[in-house]
Amino acid sequence: MEKNWNAALIFLCIFLAGGVAGAFIGMRIVCTKTTSKPASLVGGQQATVRRPIDDWSKRKQKEFATRLGLTPEQQTKTETLFLDALEELRQVRERSFQQTSEITSRLEAQTMDLLTAEQRPKFLQIVKEREERQKKAAAERAAVRNEHPSKPGEPQPPSAEKPQPAPASTVPVAEPQKTP
Repeated sequence: MEKNWNAALIFLCIFLAGGVAGAFIGMRIVCTKTTSKPASLVGGQQATVRRPIDDWSKRKQKEFATRLGLTPEQQTKTETLFLDALEELRQVRERSFQQTSEITSRLEAQTMDLLTAEQRPKFLQIVKEREERQKKAAAERAAVRNEHPSKPGEPQPPSAEKPQPAPASTVPVAEPQKTP
């Protein structure tokens, strides 16, 4: 009976780790893709297209300038405020991704401690497959960045400035625990 609970716990941990990692990767992909295509219809209504945060900043700056009738001096000052906020948002996002990676790595190491010698290779295969999906997604994001490079003076996305966290495959493989 205890083995069933252990297997269920392991399955749940793997499922949750994959879900968390997948959600963050999906959000990042959606937020980094730029599109000039109009939003498609979903259920008879126009769907919202998520754009990169730089696009949001530019749209809001234009909206403020137009709707509030900002002077050129005010526009310059609000541009500075938006650039500062963008950098702060990028830092928060980067910390979030790093923390997610650390949590996932810790979960994998803890899960490895629970597994039998027969289960470990299967688990490592699952981890490897997830890492390959992440690498593919990162390559797709890099391709999008290369298609739409920033103009001189525009801030680069955080992934272009900083190396990505180490892959989770660095999970140490614990020696099987011997039971009496």
